[in-house]
Amino acid sequence: MYQVTDNYWTGKVELEQVCAPTVRPGGVLVRTAFSLISAGTERMKVQQAQMSLVGKARARPDQVASVMGAITRDGLAATYEKVMNRLKTPVPLGYSLSGQVIAVGDGVEEFRVGDRVACAGSTANHAEFNFVPKNLCARVPDGVPLDLAACTTVGAIALQGVRQANAQLGELVAVIGLGLVGQFCVQLLTAAGCKIIGLDLENSRLELARAFGAAWAGFPDRALAVRQVEQLSSGIGADVVLVTASSSNSEPMHLAAELARDRARIVDIGKTHLDLPWEVFYEKELDLRMSRSYGPGRYDPSYEERGIDYPVGYVRWTEKRNMQLFLDLLAQGKVQAREIINQRFAIGDGEQAYRILLEDKSALGILLQYDSTEERPKTRVDFSPSRISAKPQVTVGVIGAGNHCKSMFLPKLRKETNVVLGGICTATGLSATDTARRFGFQYATSDAAEILDDQNIDAIVIATRHDLHGPLAMASLRKGRSVFVEKPLTLREDELAEIETITGRENASLMVGYNRRFAPHVVALANWMHSQPGSWIATYRVNAGSLPANHWHRDPVQGGGRLLAEVCHFVDLLCFLFRSHPQRISAASAFPADSDRPREEHAVYTLGFGSGSLGQIVYTSEGDPSIPKERLEIVGNGGVAVLDNFRRLSIVQNHKKTVRRAFIPDKGHGACLKAFVQAALAGAAMPIPLEDIFAVSRACFQLKKSLRENSFD
Repeated sequence: MYQVTDNYWTGKVELEQVCAPTVRPGGVLVRTAFSLISAGTERMKVQQAQMSLVGKARARPDQVASVMGAITRDGLAATYEKVMNRLKTPVPLGYSLSGQVIAVGDGVEEFRVGDRVACAGSTANHAEFNFVPKNLCARVPDGVPLDLAACTTVGAIALQGVRQANAQLGELVAVIGLGLVGQFCVQLLTAAGCKIIGLDLENSRLELARAFGAAWAGFPDRALAVRQVEQLSSGIGADVVLVTASSSNSEPMHLAAELARDRARIVDIGKTHLDLPWEVFYEKELDLRMSRSYGPGRYDPSYEERGIDYPVGYVRWTEKRNMQLFLDLLAQGKVQAREIINQRFAIGDGEQAYRILLEDKSALGILLQYDSTEERPKTRVDFSPSRISAKPQVTVGVIGAGNHCKSMFLPKLRKETNVVLGGICTATGLSATDTARRFGFQYATSDAAEILDDQNIDAIVIATRHDLHGPLAMASLRKGRSVFVEKPLTLREDELAEIETITGRENASLMVGYNRRFAPHVVALANWMHSQPGSWIATYRVNAGSLPANHWHRDPVQGGGRLLAEVCHFVDLLCFLFRSHPQRISAASAFPADSDRPREEHAVYTLGFGSGSLGQIVYTSEGDPSIPKERLEIVGNGGVAVLDNFRRLSIVQNHKKTVRRAFIPDKGHGACLKAFVQAALAGAAMPIPLEDIFAVSRACFQLKKSLRENSFD
């Protein structure tokens, strides 16, 4: 299928041929009829992609700070690899479309094949086919053409802004910025019985606002605008000001403050710099409100991805209900969209549409039109065959390709001369196709069954989100493949039991990506420890860094939390160093039981091993980010060893100190994958014993249980 993408490395908007998505539980597969290019938002995105690296850094200082923190934690080389991978990965454009449902996922009862729908969000892209979660779809009423329904997302953004303004019948409302959102705001406010003035730099937009009911529309000249507001309000000032403009300076906000009456409401709907004029805001006691996209539910994974709705008695107007209302207003003729759509392009001319967007400042509503006749979307794209070698080779299929996989796994697999990269599967066709091209896979697909059923594939690497690790590992093992699972092995104890049964019943070949035991400094440490008998005490401090509240690692369904997702690494390392499994386990958090923060992210995990050794893992997201991530200290047998963030290993014994240094920290990713490939190629046992893999998973489940039961309250 065709899809429009933006490349932050080259700055180019491109039309790409990618594999189509598959239908999944909780959503619908939509054949796109029309998609709307949002002139303001998408112009800004494309312009930012065309900036130099310095320009990008200036535009996003928050990301620069994040990168600097990552360098401290993970080292320059690893951070550089991740940053470049993100920059070179094309991103989808578009977030508002209309089309027809061609497949319905499990758990979706409100839609049927053939339904006409309007769709919103990060999966409603400029592509011939889109998988969209059910809470981001609204049924298009009879009588509403699909070209107009493609405006629904932008209309819902306007609706949410008007709701935040709480504009009352008869109030004077100033709308600064008459782009797509501004034009819909004018119409909605007119329908609500408000008096409106509109401000913009484009004559054509001013004329359109007058036609939609604005009492006055003109250029944002401060003196002129103030006079008009005074005339229309009998000297009072605007009751409400909606700022729908996008601006890199604070001029729209300064103008809004000047137009506003005493104790007026100012709503920021667009994206403008907020260097507020304190004196005016203070003297007038102005109420500044933010309007977050198209309503409650936005950016909430439970609502948008898992389809959990908010009860109407508590949240009347969610983003989906706003979308449905906008469609109803279109059906009733109370909102007009046809006049706003001033240009149309076939999807094949998508690149030209974006050139027009950048060159023509008056461009408003630009539609892309689709005429796909495919009966079944093609979920696979084939590429040239991979390299052929006289050496024995193992053909690897990969399921999942997030940033970690593309920066840490795939570059290392590509360097292995005895590896053939077979198929790559991701949930989105764009990601799969781009990854296949960049790393030299034979084909890309969005359907995991393509990988599982491919008889040419000898080994499968699973690097999806964590909830799929267990099911995909079981399916791969049953197919007789060698399996590498990026940690954790599973999030569920019943899946762990089933995997143990499979590996015990069949000649299974399974490995989990516990790479730290393969790190050069760790191998040297283990050689020192294993050369002498006795028990040890280890303290492992992990300054993990904070995550956004809605990060998928914290999602109990997809990520499982950071204990299962990352602490497992450190449990495995202690198992390897102590050559023993945990026997006694306890956990306690410094957060109280009723904390709104994840207790596992500020906790101490204590493990007693069968060998008599003790290990304590201090895992926290509360530390200063300038401190390196990991420090391991081991004491015993008359010696002390300290491993500092895989950069420096010092061992002191018998008053003699030895130090190993590494300019580039090596956490063992390359050696780990190489060991897996060699075992798969030879049909030999995997380098991490299954007993260790299962013991680590069981220990983490027990730590989670202990954490629930223990509290210092």
